[in-house]
Amino acid sequence: MNRLKRISRHRLRRKLLRDLSASKGLFLAVTAVIILGVMFFGATSIGYQNLKQSYDYSYDELRFADFTIKVKEAPVEAVEELESIEGVASVTGRVNADIALALPGAESKRVLARVITLPADNRPAVNNVNLEEGSYFEAGDSDVLLVEKSFAEHHELEPGGNVILIADGRETTFGIAGIVTSPEYIWPAKNRQEILSSAETFGVVFVTEDAAIGLTGSSSINEFAFIVEQDADRDAIIAEAKQRLRTNSTIMDVVPREDQPSNTAVSMDLEEMGEFSEVFPLLFLIVGALATYIFLTRIVHNQRPQIGLMRAIGYTRRQVLIHYLSFALTIGVTGAIVGTIAGYLLSEVVTRFYVGILGLPYTQIQIQWLPIGEGLVLGIIPCAIAGIIPAYAASRLSPAEAMRIPAPAAGRKLLLEKVFPFLTRMSSVWKIPLRNIFRNRRRSLYTIIGVTFGISLILVSAAFIDSIDYFLNLQFERIQKYDAQMVFSPTQLPPATMVSEVQAWDEVDRAEPVLQVPVRLFRGDEEYTTSAVGLPPDSDLYRLYSTAGDRVNVSDEGILLSGSLEGVLDTHVGDVIAVVSAGVKEVQFYQVAGFLQQPMGAFGFVTLEEAQVLAGGQSVISGLMLDVHPDYLDSIREKAYTVPGVASVELTSESNDKVVELMSFIRNMMWIMLGFGAALALAIVFTTVTVNILERRPEIATMRTLGQDKGRIASMITIENLLLVIVGIIPGIPLGYLLAIYLFRLFQADIMTFYLIVYPTTYLWTIALIIVILLISQIPSIRHINRLDLARVIKEQST
Repeated sequence: MNRLKRISRHRLRRKLLRDLSASKGLFLAVTAVIILGVMFFGATSIGYQNLKQSYDYSYDELRFADFTIKVKEAPVEAVEELESIEGVASVTGRVNADIALALPGAESKRVLARVITLPADNRPAVNNVNLEEGSYFEAGDSDVLLVEKSFAEHHELEPGGNVILIADGRETTFGIAGIVTSPEYIWPAKNRQEILSSAETFGVVFVTEDAAIGLTGSSSINEFAFIVEQDADRDAIIAEAKQRLRTNSTIMDVVPREDQPSNTAVSMDLEEMGEFSEVFPLLFLIVGALATYIFLTRIVHNQRPQIGLMRAIGYTRRQVLIHYLSFALTIGVTGAIVGTIAGYLLSEVVTRFYVGILGLPYTQIQIQWLPIGEGLVLGIIPCAIAGIIPAYAASRLSPAEAMRIPAPAAGRKLLLEKVFPFLTRMSSVWKIPLRNIFRNRRRSLYTIIGVTFGISLILVSAAFIDSIDYFLNLQFERIQKYDAQMVFSPTQLPPATMVSEVQAWDEVDRAEPVLQVPVRLFRGDEEYTTSAVGLPPDSDLYRLYSTAGDRVNVSDEGILLSGSLEGVLDTHVGDVIAVVSAGVKEVQFYQVAGFLQQPMGAFGFVTLEEAQVLAGGQSVISGLMLDVHPDYLDSIREKAYTVPGVASVELTSESNDKVVELMSFIRNMMWIMLGFGAALALAIVFTTVTVNILERRPEIATMRTLGQDKGRIASMITIENLLLVIVGIIPGIPLGYLLAIYLFRLFQADIMTFYLIVYPTTYLWTIALIIVILLISQIPSIRHINRLDLARVIKEQST
């Protein structure tokens, strides 16, 4: 008995291999879908875990601050008092100031440098730096500095070179001792509102405490960075630290680690990657399960006589069930194993690519067993579930029922033909495909579902690409209309009368002032740190657009807020918010006049006069926006640097190029996903179309014997498939749009806002692409039916 069972199992295995070989095209197509899904999951999920560990390790090694308190100024002795707070592990007091920096060999080129102090004789207890090149400070150093790595690479700065810091009109030359990476500037953001800062106009350098005194003329510090003990109550420590600092200083801001600009950008990027690692592969695996179901249903349908014979010669229902379920498991196991291996290998590429872009000081690449195990399960389970239904149906067939050839579905006059009589007068090339669609509704439904999923996945990726283009166009073509912006040093703001002086330059067609004032916005229990941006009411070089897309201007009626702040502050038009700035002691109150489309950052916009009130009532400006005559764009910097206090000159074209470069990674990812979506669409449409055609081999063979030529039959098949594609497009477009809406929520944050935009041309080429995919998918099947052995097919049908 045992020997007979072994023989039976062996024969079933041989049959399984023969059947898979006979349908190898379909088998490979369905397996490819599973491989793509598991590979995508593995690459992103394992890459996500590696990157998260790399960030965490870098933060731990460099002792990244748990929170930072910024003050107007405080004595050095405050550090000891703060260290005595229960639960505080370490505190570092330092100076953090923005100062103009002149680059070597380019006297007409300046940038705004963030100058941060470090101790000369030892490493800081909080926010240490990793030395990449050169050397750290030595005791007594006061004329050298360290340069942050991304800024150094952009401007080709090396140890042994020199830069010039310009404070209060005084120029001081510093030698470059080393190149470093900092946990605060892994993503080199100027602040939370300017997360996509360009190294062309902004950089970070580190100087000794003695050098800072020489630059600022003061020994006071303005920033305290804290590390708290494990399991300590951070909120209680923050409250205690604020209370102690209020006795001798003015608190400007409290920045928890999660709100630190660089960490916010990195965390947002990681969260998006983590979400994509779950959502997008899931779509692949759902489609893979559908394709497996279609594939196995077709095999069961075609092998009904074989199933009847198996049951008649003694194979049990359980053996039949396991045999046909083995088809699905073979697809799942093969796809899961190959996809997991490919995903693991690709995850290293993803990790190293990310690390290379961001310049992480430390990299952690490990075998992530949990994502690997999840990938294997995710590949097998959907196929197993999809295979149970047709396998169970096969096992329930009785021998007599299975060996009886089911009667073909009857063709009949359609309701459409009764409603539209002209359809009855159509050529058979059109009439037969139309009737075939309704003759086998389940088969038609499979094709429609395949097309629906395929077009939706392509549309999701295309929507992201369109939205990135809209993001860039909105920021640099519609909002930022100026060609250049003169940015003044925060310690040397010029009077507002500077506008008329610059307006008189031959190089400038129009000049408009701007004043950015650091503020905190309060609404109930919610608060937000940002800048109040003061603009002229008739500003034309910096345009504002409401969330409805209408042009609006600042006015005395209230404050305009970036759209993202509506949710952050839980506020609405007409509400009153409190605004606190360091320039005035009294809290200012403004009515919310409206919300704006603001791709980059989240600001409050007021009139220039109101911003000057928030700055302490001084008639000053922080920048000048310039509409430059085209002949002078290359030389405007040199002219602008003749103005005292200019820290940097930002050209919109350069900022645009930098943001495009930074966004290129997301754009490239979307193109890769679009490629994955197209491949998935090809696989699912190929599967459904091929099954559709192969199931109809007998009737096609009959048509051939009745005199229908190959070209006419191919035309009928193409027309039928095109009609099904058109039907599949109808739900596919809205499904893709809904998926895009869901995925877009992952990209929304106060620091960067994407707007879901799909251009009409995108819908057209998406539809065109799915049609091309359909035409390509049916080529192998049409070639197959053109080579049919008509006598053999008809004989098989008759027996």
